[in-house]
Amino acid sequence: MRRGRRGSLTQPGKTALFAAILMVLIAACSSPLTDNNEDPTPTSPPATVPSTPTAVPGSTATSTTVTVTPAGSASPTGAAATPTDTTAPETRTAGTSTPTATTEPLPESGAELLIDGQAVTRIVQGSDTGRTMFAVAGDKLWRTNDGGRSWAAAGEGNIGPLVVALNDEDTIYSGDRGGCGRGFSFFEFRRSTDAGRTWEVVEDSLDIQPLLAYESSDSSLVYGTNCGLSVSTDGGSTWSLVPDLNGEDLFAIATERSDPMAQIIVVSATEGGTGRLFLMDTSNPAQPLFVDALAQFWGDAAIDWTEGRMVLANAHRVGVSDDGGETWSWSRSGLEDVTYSADPLFEPIPEAELDPYRRLTEVVIDPTNRDRIWLGGSHGAFLSVDGGQTWTRVGADAEVTGIAIAALTDRVLISTESGTRLWSLDGD
Repeated sequence: MRRGRRGSLTQPGKTALFAAILMVLIAACSSPLTDNNEDPTPTSPPATVPSTPTAVPGSTATSTTVTVTPAGSASPTGAAATPTDTTAPETRTAGTSTPTATTEPLPESGAELLIDGQAVTRIVQGSDTGRTMFAVAGDKLWRTNDGGRSWAAAGEGNIGPLVVALNDEDTIYSGDRGGCGRGFSFFEFRRSTDAGRTWEVVEDSLDIQPLLAYESSDSSLVYGTNCGLSVSTDGGSTWSLVPDLNGEDLFAIATERSDPMAQIIVVSATEGGTGRLFLMDTSNPAQPLFVDALAQFWGDAAIDWTEGRMVLANAHRVGVSDDGGETWSWSRSGLEDVTYSADPLFEPIPEAELDPYRRLTEVVIDPTNRDRIWLGGSHGAFLSVDGGQTWTRVGADAEVTGIAIAALTDRVLISTESGTRLWSLDGD
């Protein structure tokens, strides 16, 4: 694929501001991947790093359990389902679905989710149906096993980004990256194999952010990043760099959820700011191989992949592909105020749009209806019900920190730094 040339701004003062935008969006990396489709051959075997796991006590699920109902709605008409290992629930007024088969309508402005009286500042999907989810509220991590009807404490909340294993809701990883020479992370790399009841610190895996995890009979596979793509087959204890992406700044990884780990797609960017979507063969998960470059764009992007559909959202537009990335249908209809009208990879950004925070960071395809796609970024959340052709804003203009779909209770949970609100899956 041909590398695009970045456009320059000719009006006075734009060059400096455009450079500032790049500093916000693009990490300073090194050793960019070549733009052809050849599979680079590593010149030396990747090195692994030994680790010394240190067990630390985590809050058990029996410490606190809360059951929540929609704010402003009637009380549940049936008994609330709670995690099997929890004590009797404490009733709180907050926003989530009722435990009845038919959920009650939510207010027009959605409903706020409070857990133990605390606002939820981060939400993470634990399973496709949303039966299992994790949330950060106050100084605690919480989990639900019943689609958000009740929540149990699952450790302290001062942890980095979370990843739940695709095929094992009990296996969770947490950590953050320093990122391509830009310092180091303040979060320890941790793992839990009991749904967050207890956590283990892996001391020699600092500065790695887990992005994708999968359990098999002979390995605990984790893909993560600091600068480039790293892979672990022992649950994060040791890591190997993937030569094909060494030096790239990685932002997202996804696999086809209906056929997990046969292939992965990876979003990365070079030092010059060219973002690209790569297809990797993971038939040998410990040694993923470069297959093709499916798209290129400016900066970072968010991705999802399920039921044969890929969705790629970047600062310029959103693309949908139903043929493995060979062709794309692009649109920004309804996203005009939160994306750039010009492609910054090739053209100057119009003066009226010089905003360093036009980013799309979250994409979730509804596993029950692939035409229903949720999108989040620096300026709020959006919903498409026509497969990405048009988009409608849902909620306020606030930076989205997570989106989780609870198909079990017909809800979508959208988190921002100020809290989490619940909406129906149709956006009503």
